[in-house]
Amino acid sequence: MGKIHQMETGTAQKGGQKMKKPSLILSAFLAIIMFGSCAGVSRQLLQDGGQIGDGDTVVVGKIVVSPPIAEDEQQLDGIGWGGFKNTMIIINDTNYREVDTSDPSPQMSDLNNRIEAPLGETFYALVPNQPLYFLQGAIYMKAKSILTGPRSADMVIDAAYYPFNAKVDIQPGDKAVYIGTVHFYRDEFQHITRIVLEDNYNREVLLFRQKFGTGVKLRKAFLIPVKTAK
Repeated sequence: MGKIHQMETGTAQKGGQKMKKPSLILSAFLAIIMFGSCAGVSRQLLQDGGQIGDGDTVVVGKIVVSPPIAEDEQQLDGIGWGGFKNTMIIINDTNYREVDTSDPSPQMSDLNNRIEAPLGETFYALVPNQPLYFLQGAIYMKAKSILTGPRSADMVIDAAYYPFNAKVDIQPGDKAVYIGTVHFYRDEFQHITRIVLEDNYNREVLLFRQKFGTGVKLRKAFLIPVKTAK
């Protein structure tokens, strides 16, 4: 495993977002419906392999957080939130832009075309065949209903942010690119102390061929920090 470069460090920010609901019985359910309808769609993951269509590229990578997210750190209660356990939401776009991390959880508009990357596992995200920017990562730490009255409750949503600010250099004709393992190191206060991009290509290309066959080339295209991206 080779260390490629140190990426910019920062802070995994946390906060609390409250969404008022008129009915105690329906509050959590309505929050789930609102989240699902407003958050848009996530990019398709080809974890079991499959065909790569014309105009598409598979981005292959892995996200690691050290120390790992402990079971009791994430308090995700209610229908639909279990899928975000040990998962990082990667906010991405075909154009570089700033993401507002002052909010306690990502804006709904930032969640469209998100990549839901399981922590510690290789992901295979299907994206358009054009350059892509990984803007910010977010891990949901809390989604919980809190009673505020006889017929009301608040839905509190917390997320921790992890900075990427990097370009995926997808070239015309690329069917698959390997971006590396992004390894975030954090302390007990959710401060990011180091970000390292690791090269596990030799292992990943073997796994890729098992899933997609030997006829599809997996090209190395490590994440490029935006400050050096062309």
